[in-house]
Amino acid sequence: MLSASDDPVATDPGVKAAQLAVRETREAFEPFEAAWLAAVAEHRREELAADQHRGDGQGGLFSFGGQRRLRRTGDLARKRKDAREEMKLAWRRVVEANDGLREATTAARIRVAEAGPSG
Repeated sequence: MLSASDDPVATDPGVKAAQLAVRETREAFEPFEAAWLAAVAEHRREELAADQHRGDGQGGLFSFGGQRRLRRTGDLARKRKDAREEMKLAWRRVVEANDGLREATTAARIRVAEAGPSG
């Protein structure tokens, strides 16, 4: 078995560049995922708070506070949706980078195979 440093596919410049692209896109994705998770949590907290207020007799949907909570819940739902869309776009870049790595690895394997055992 070849070590990673002796493996011609692992040391191929195209493969190394593709691996770097995967790592960079994953790192770029993480803040989008964190923002989406935070938006989901914030929206859920607001929904729970609105449900609690409706059940305890402190202003239904037709009160000023109820309307304000409803509007805030709607704003948070839009924020959550926007964060999800941004996260999906960032994830698409990760998938594309992984596809690029797969293609670079395949091309490097073909070149090694065509070069024969002496490399």
